[in-house]
Amino acid sequence: MNWSATFWTLLCLVGSATAGESRQDQIEWARDWDDAVKLAQKSSRPIMVHFNMDDEPACAAIAHGHLRDPRIVALSKKFVCVVGSVGDHGDEALFPGDGGHCRRFGTLSCREHGSTESDARLELLETSTVTAPQFIFVNAKLEILARRVWDLSVGELEEIMQRALVYDDPSLTSTDVEQRRKQLVDDLLERASSDHAGRRQEAMSTLASRDDPEIIRFLVQQTGKDVDEVKRNEAIQAIGAARNANCLPTLLDLLTDRSVQIRGNAIVALYHLGMAEAAGPLQKVFGYESSARNQALLVRACLACAPQEEESRKFLLKAMRSSKEPVRAAAAFAASLLSPTSADFKALNGLIRDQDADVRGVAIYAAISLVLRSRNGSGDAASGNTEVVTKALKPLRSTLKKVARSDRDRTLRDFAARGLALLDGGTPATTDDDSADQGLETTLDQFFPDRCAFDSQD
Repeated sequence: MNWSATFWTLLCLVGSATAGESRQDQIEWARDWDDAVKLAQKSSRPIMVHFNMDDEPACAAIAHGHLRDPRIVALSKKFVCVVGSVGDHGDEALFPGDGGHCRRFGTLSCREHGSTESDARLELLETSTVTAPQFIFVNAKLEILARRVWDLSVGELEEIMQRALVYDDPSLTSTDVEQRRKQLVDDLLERASSDHAGRRQEAMSTLASRDDPEIIRFLVQQTGKDVDEVKRNEAIQAIGAARNANCLPTLLDLLTDRSVQIRGNAIVALYHLGMAEAAGPLQKVFGYESSARNQALLVRACLACAPQEEESRKFLLKAMRSSKEPVRAAAAFAASLLSPTSADFKALNGLIRDQDADVRGVAIYAAISLVLRSRNGSGDAASGNTEVVTKALKPLRSTLKKVARSDRDRTLRDFAARGLALLDGGTPATTDDDSADQGLETTLDQFFPDRCAFDSQD
């Protein structure tokens, strides 16, 4: 008797006592990327690829909720399913000789979903990093059918899966459903092509939130060089506001457009998408960008896409040494949103002595906010090395004292004095009582109004 086969059959019937659920209650994940592609080609099924990561709330919710929901599990049978995650969640063997099953994803080992993450990422995205959570649906030829980045509800995931099936095989859609879809799409496309700005922008926003192939083609066409620039900008802004990852290649192409405004809006849209694979292209065009404001936007967008990547941190320090004031200010502000390093504090301390008052103001804000958030345990700065912050305090206090005592800009003197008081946990002593009552960010607006450039595009 084949005891391994017997154990396997029993476990499939009654489930794993340890896991508390049977294989029928879980998505059947492919154990190898190449095998998944071959199976998709052989069975004429599309592939559902999910990228997941540890220590991220939306990823955890999807792993423990969405991917175990009966509706999603049932619908997954119509796909070849692939999950990519570099995390180690602890494997448990279900029978003697079993390679182990991941406690998070269930039907494959942690080693297998780690290997699959690399293979699928390089095949589909051609990048060293990936944004998660993310779902990508491709056909057997690896052509993208649909894509969704960031969090989503179970209902939204179910809808995207159903749409991907239809995109892969249009015959699955009933005539009535297809007619209603075509009527809706045609109506939106007509309004989006209108000469009435308000009607056009409203339709464009609705279109950008969908991943229908016909709509994606229209959005891409609307960003083309032969289209009126006003309409091009509207399309780009709508794509960014809707975080439509299907248009990522188009946005990257627009980084080298001849129009300064088109390039700027493309950068802002990429900031909103926040996708790791955009960081490299954003850095690449930095040196060729003629607009100082666009360079400043590039800095913030790059750090939003890949904040912890070593190349991004090097890029940030390079931007802090830029000859252009808007770029130095943007780099200082970007640093305030990250987990601090000794190099960050050293660079910020230098910018507090910058020739430009606006740069000095942003640098003061960034340095103080990093220290305060680290102490309060909030934001990315909280994950920074406490020793780094402690070592940075002495030179930071020394520089702030000089600014508070002798800076030629009175607002900066007050700002530095208030910052010192906050660092020491005391009451700000300034020459302007009204200024002392303002929050750090309120005063920051005086030095760096362009920090809201991204929000204004929403």
